[in-house]
Amino acid sequence: MSSSPSAAANANPAGTPAAAPGTTGTRTPKKAPPALPGGYEELSALFQPLFDELAAGASEREQERVLPFEQIRRLDEAGFGTLRVPREHGGPGASLETFLRLLIDLAQADSSIAHQYRSHFGFLDSLRFQPREAQETWYPRILAGDTVGNASTEKGGNALGRLNTVLSRTPEGVVLTGEKFYSTGTIFADYTRVSAGLEDRDGRCFALVPTDAEGVTVQDDWDGFGQKLTGTGTTTFDDVRVEPNGVLERVPGSADAVHEAALFQLILLAVLAGIAHAARRDAAALVASRKRTFNTGSGLPFREDPLIQEAVGRIAAKAYAADAVVIRTATVLDDGLSAWERGLAPGPGTARTAAGAPRRAPEPHRLRAGRGTRHAHGPGAGARRRAGPLPHGGRLGDLHVQEPGPPLAQRSDGGHAQSHRLPGALGGGLLDQRHPAGRSQRDRRRHRRLRRCQQELKP
Repeated sequence: MSSSPSAAANANPAGTPAAAPGTTGTRTPKKAPPALPGGYEELSALFQPLFDELAAGASEREQERVLPFEQIRRLDEAGFGTLRVPREHGGPGASLETFLRLLIDLAQADSSIAHQYRSHFGFLDSLRFQPREAQETWYPRILAGDTVGNASTEKGGNALGRLNTVLSRTPEGVVLTGEKFYSTGTIFADYTRVSAGLEDRDGRCFALVPTDAEGVTVQDDWDGFGQKLTGTGTTTFDDVRVEPNGVLERVPGSADAVHEAALFQLILLAVLAGIAHAARRDAAALVASRKRTFNTGSGLPFREDPLIQEAVGRIAAKAYAADAVVIRTATVLDDGLSAWERGLAPGPGTARTAAGAPRRAPEPHRLRAGRGTRHAHGPGAGARRRAGPLPHGGRLGDLHVQEPGPPLAQRSDGGHAQSHRLPGALGGGLLDQRHPAGRSQRDRRRHRRLRRCQQELKP
């Protein structure tokens, strides 16, 4: 495998990947996780102390660009990656509602770590739709602590309906060759799921290969805005051998394809909800510690000023609304998936049921948590003369970067694909507050008053 200085997260002879460029961490061998309960309260009691530890170093990792190898390894060893393994296969059998509530809690601690699990749990849910032979191969590996990343997106140049990454048959078996530009989570994972074409044929499937296999090169070369710690870089495959149960079919519009598409977007929304809760937490902490107040205000301490209380209250209300939308949608997906598994609904029924999720949130619930945090603190001298980054410094960027563009849920009615967003609450224009159409008249008046207060705070 390649060991060039510009790209190296490959296995050494002992099986431990080398540190990725620009990081100080490595992915080390993991202990097998314990058996877990399936309910939220019990799982939260187990995981929340670990989430709190992850939160303590999140800001420093972001500032120093330290990939969270160790933190993810600890979560894997604690069994976080096994949550959606069904009980009949020896797993906790946690519902989507329970899993996503825990993911929101994790995102509040570190949104990058929560985000990179999206690939793994997308694969894990899609496994429910695969033949028993594939399930009997992959569920035991997940229960042993293995995780699965994602390598799907290519830069381009391929013919319509084809991928440049292809599977080929050789006398030694099936091999995978190609390059993926965007492979979130792969650098932390034991396997990666690769979308691949079939040699000289239209169509595509998935190939699962070990990330430390001969011919796999994982790079930490992502230089786009945001997602610095989600392992979103290039992965190349040079005649990588694929085991028989490592090739999984994927039919567009099938039950597994539609269900996973909806879940992929819902996971991003859960990450956004966690970020909103983090903004609420940071705003409350900033206000409680602030000593200065407005020289034209009510004369009350900063934390008791009604304008400040309103700003923090709005953050809390919007974080709660985001949380509620994610959890409610998760229960709908749970119901649809259960109906499909019991044979009470056709294949695409899972996503059709999910279409009952809210299509639009009312204007008062527009998620502006990051903006509200800034209003609660103000850009005064205290904000400029700081020893380190503000606790909420990354929230605006997190919200922008992880906001999903594709629909929250998809369905198929009468053969016509339809999609639905949450444009007000969590969809497009999430933080576009400067555009007049993005605010009500009352919001604009409130914004002007708060801007005047901010001007007064300037030295």
